[in-house]
Amino acid sequence: MLTGVILAGGHNRRMGGQNKALLSFPNERLIERQIRIMRQNCDEIIVVSNEPRTLLPILKDTVRIITDYISGKGPLSGMHAAFSLSKNPYLWVVGCGMPYICPNAADLLWKHKKDLRCDAIIPFVGNQLHPLHGIYHKSCSSVISKLLELECDQYKVHELFNNIYYETLSESLFAAQNIDLKFLINIHSPEDYKQILRTSHTFI
Repeated sequence: MLTGVILAGGHNRRMGGQNKALLSFPNERLIERQIRIMRQNCDEIIVVSNEPRTLLPILKDTVRIITDYISGKGPLSGMHAAFSLSKNPYLWVVGCGMPYICPNAADLLWKHKKDLRCDAIIPFVGNQLHPLHGIYHKSCSSVISKLLELECDQYKVHELFNNIYYETLSESLFAAQNIDLKFLINIHSPEDYKQILRTSHTFI
């Protein structure tokens, strides 16, 4: 089966300290929306947060809420913790600021990953890699652990791909399945959030 991972451990500096996971959408918070969508694919969901006390009253025991083993080193720290504790070999990783995560996109990535027998498969859209919304094998945790031990910038997420066997899925393959590429949208600022609320009249 598949484990869903929501990385919610950032400091939200560009949001002025506002927690992206708790942004309001119609009838639910963003993280509640993500969990609801992920349940279509995942029998386990892990939320990685450096503020678990903020999320516990909202999520209660519906998901596993964990913290970084090795803190202060960005998304790789959260990935390392989730990969280490996942009960499943495959993990679908998203950021907490992504309102349009797509189960069909995740399923397409997962199927290709199993066929290709790679360590990870991620979208390649707009001539760039998109590590978030990728599917990873939990064995990547050992590689991440080594990167986190380095006293340099090697813990940047993209450095992971210099150390594992990964494949990509192009935008044409998503388009062939009628999958809207908005699943890659990530809220970084209050302006991003306002723009999404203005342009999206219906949330499913």
